[in-house]
Amino acid sequence: MPATTRPLPRPVLASALAVWALLVARITLGDAPADEGTSDAVRAAVAWLAARGVPITWLGLEAVSNVVMFVPLGALALPLLHGGPPRARRPLLAAALVVAAGALASAGIETTQATLLPTRVPTVQDVVLNTLGTAVGAAAASLVGRPRRRPATGGVPAPARTGAPAGARTRR
Repeated sequence: MPATTRPLPRPVLASALAVWALLVARITLGDAPADEGTSDAVRAAVAWLAARGVPITWLGLEAVSNVVMFVPLGALALPLLHGGPPRARRPLLAAALVVAAGALASAGIETTQATLLPTRVPTVQDVVLNTLGTAVGAAAASLVGRPRRRPATGGVPAPARTGAPAGARTRR
């Protein structure tokens, strides 16, 4: 039987997902994006890296941050959903549901920013990048939960485990 990684207990996954949601709400639904000190420090770090040949810009860093911020949603929600109703145990359906949830959560954040937070700048790009992050997290979770393949035996089939000596004929 192939070895698999042991899944985290559902309460641990649910708690981690709740903490993630609170952090994302704090980051995305605050009155202003970041204070000037934080923005200046990030700009200085980006400029320092760019001066040393690292291909990075403020906009590139923001884009990567939008992807990375939603990776935990996919990575935590997919294993939670797999333990749910039988229909959700279908891997592609479960992944599609998780990615759709990421898109809806991101669209909700951007809509809230547009309607209630005049100091924020909502964009469709954020929704696309957050959704991509959710998909990356779901893909990573599906790879971690897969059975590992055993090394090949060089084309020689393993002996049947029937209790009979190797090479003995068994009745069928």
